[in-house]
Amino acid sequence: MNIVITKLGISVTNSDGVGSFQPTNDSESSSCYYRLIDSEEPKACAWLNKLGSFLTNWLKDNGNYKTNKVKEKLLAFPTGYYLYEYRKLNIDGTVRSDTYLYGAHRFRSPSEFSPHLKWLVTKEPSSFLNLPVQNQASRTKMAKYAEYRTGEIVWVNLLKANEPRKVAPDVDKVKFTIKLVVINIEVNLRRTGMLPWKAYDPKISDSLFERVIEANQTEPRIIIIETNIQEYVRAVHRAKEAALTYSPMKSFSVSEKSVTYQHFEALMYGAEVIRAGDLVRLIPEDTEDKEVEPEYPEFLEIGTIFKNPEKGIQLTGNILQRGKLLNKTGPLKLEDYKWWISHDLNEEFTIDLEDVAGRFYLMMPHLTIRTKANIFKNVNDRMSIIESGSDMEKLKSIPVTPIVSVIPAKRTLAKLSTRIDNSDSSPSVKKQKRYIVQFPKKRPVKIIKKEKFKTKPDVE
Repeated sequence: MNIVITKLGISVTNSDGVGSFQPTNDSESSSCYYRLIDSEEPKACAWLNKLGSFLTNWLKDNGNYKTNKVKEKLLAFPTGYYLYEYRKLNIDGTVRSDTYLYGAHRFRSPSEFSPHLKWLVTKEPSSFLNLPVQNQASRTKMAKYAEYRTGEIVWVNLLKANEPRKVAPDVDKVKFTIKLVVINIEVNLRRTGMLPWKAYDPKISDSLFERVIEANQTEPRIIIIETNIQEYVRAVHRAKEAALTYSPMKSFSVSEKSVTYQHFEALMYGAEVIRAGDLVRLIPEDTEDKEVEPEYPEFLEIGTIFKNPEKGIQLTGNILQRGKLLNKTGPLKLEDYKWWISHDLNEEFTIDLEDVAGRFYLMMPHLTIRTKANIFKNVNDRMSIIESGSDMEKLKSIPVTPIVSVIPAKRTLAKLSTRIDNSDSSPSVKKQKRYIVQFPKKRPVKIIKKEKFKTKPDVE
């Protein structure tokens, strides 16, 4: 335990706040500014008393420490942590005041800082530059974090397909084999020619899709829809429908306290594949704005994926928060960010699947778009949507043959079609010739002279 208990109170001897960012006090030239709060001020004392009370109760339950009411106080914040008051002058002349604790990260209240304080007390002193994990041997190595997996739906840049390119010796020469939806053509791409499905949202209305799948050469149409546009619309619609589903994979049973739960090695969630050891983005609790990323976004380091008989698919693991970027040079890695566990190392959180926003991508670390996959499909049914068509396509029962133009040919051309009977009783090849309808020969036009009518004078 990284604490010292005296007659005056509790001191924490471990910290990750040394050399951390601190806001600038600019009260003379700004209507919005930070003010450093002295440790003797009432606000600082209130924070220290609450944190001391929290530590006392936790130590009684976990550390067998005996304290009395006089000692239920944190004597000072950990080294490198300072309390600030953020003051903002409103238009009406009133002043809004908020209190923040700055150190390795920013905390808005004693209750928000308490889990991190508990972690500082129990964690071995270190630089805290790496992601803290309990069992690194069983985890996926950070540097080998897979960006794309087999079975995922991604966007591709076909201009970069199969192109030769020089790659630096220290860069992994990894190529992905991509099967294009609808046209079923395989291409080879590096990750620079790919994007996660959630990185782009095409605006294709259902009405346009219905017009595409109902297009038929024998029906009159006003608009010409080129083949590649039709295939694109179909592919996007299939991908969107598959992205609304989730499919557990590779199940096995685990007995816990006389109850057997069905566990899974991986899960197709929307357009992505997630598995144990992954970092997944969690939906923020305090905001509904999908475009705004919290200052310290939360993630779940997945330990297990299982099915709760009452609540459906759930995930367990550590809740992590991401801090500032420490290393801005070279290819981005997970350890280039500052991370910390927001709860006790002996605790494990259980998260409902609907609270998972999606995978964390190093190439797009600030992605905020959320996955909404609440339709269960087994893996084969999910793949059938992508390979054979969406439900709407199947209901319409329209062939998926490409249509160069939806403007029909003139009806008169139908009379000039070839009519050859290929049955067993068909006549010989020589006789078949008479069944072929030939174009009529051009006949000379006979000019008929019209009689000239004499006009009679009008009778008055």
